[in-house]
Amino acid sequence: MARVLLAATLLMLLSLAWGEPFKSEDELVKYLHTDPDYNKKLMPPGTKSPNVTINGQRLNVTDEPVIVDVNLFVRYIGEINDENKDYQLSLTLRQSWVDERLSYTKTVEEQDYVLLTDPSKIWVPDLFFSNEKEGHDHQLMTANNLIRIEPSGKVLYSTRVSLKLSCPMDFVTYPMDKQICSIRMASYAHTTKNLIFKWKDEKAVEVANSLDPSPYHLQGIGTDYCFSKTNTGEYSCVKAAFLLKRVINNYLMHAYLPLSLLVLVSWIIFWLDERSTGVRVIVAVITFIATVFEGSRVAGEAPHASYTKAIDVWVNWSIFFVFFAIVEQVVVILISDKSPSSIKEPPAAGDEEGGVALVR
Repeated sequence: MARVLLAATLLMLLSLAWGEPFKSEDELVKYLHTDPDYNKKLMPPGTKSPNVTINGQRLNVTDEPVIVDVNLFVRYIGEINDENKDYQLSLTLRQSWVDERLSYTKTVEEQDYVLLTDPSKIWVPDLFFSNEKEGHDHQLMTANNLIRIEPSGKVLYSTRVSLKLSCPMDFVTYPMDKQICSIRMASYAHTTKNLIFKWKDEKAVEVANSLDPSPYHLQGIGTDYCFSKTNTGEYSCVKAAFLLKRVINNYLMHAYLPLSLLVLVSWIIFWLDERSTGVRVIVAVITFIATVFEGSRVAGEAPHASYTKAIDVWVNWSIFFVFFAIVEQVVVILISDKSPSSIKEPPAAGDEEGGVALVR
């Protein structure tokens, strides 16, 4: 008799744990809030031989992992810091998976889903941002969380977060450079045997209108996968990449144009009268000093790097051309001083008398 009771108890617990539908959404909500049999710390049953396609190729999955579809809505991209090589953004993160333990029978008068606002009531994936520096969710007025549970047990978990993410940058072509800043999301504890993140098939990444972070222009967005293997196993990872092109208009006005004008001014001495030595020297020296100071300012405003940037080449060549103008002026002066026509002949005897020149 005791064995029969034990078996009946086990069957009842298994039916609750493995997706026996509830009779209504009210019963489901009551179950989530009061029933101790639902263990939110345990993962839901996985998908047997799931059809997971990554980059056009079907992933060979022999286990029964939980498949989590991910998509993003990027609200804005804030400051992109060239010096610290990071950027800020605010986004809505949506995750979707199936938890058969939460399935229920929908009646005609009920909605198409159960709405919850507290994600702590159910199991949620352990997603984290692997290239995060700082981050927080939003709690102003109300917690920016949303959970929808459909009768089939499909769960949609949406939350709003703001992040500061690292972004490796290459400034070789600065200020005509392009940067790729990404956001990486992975499972912290579960390997691919238990949990797989994949991008939603349609509209994996959506963006708000007029999303152009200064001083860049957003040229495109791509999605990819970044599975990683460590000594503890292989972990699922999804990545979204933002292609950013620097807007060069400001640099044309404040870097290229001033140095170009200084070089042109330094070349004015080539057309000055060769006898105006003082003017030529003053113009050349002042232009050279101004070019050095302006070049230092432009180079100082550029991001620091251990390699030569395009703007460094421009500054150095500008200084070289102005310096070349000074060298040319020195050579002209030396040649003029040594030419026979520049040596004045002494006046002939008798041409002057008593210090007064005789006019014939």
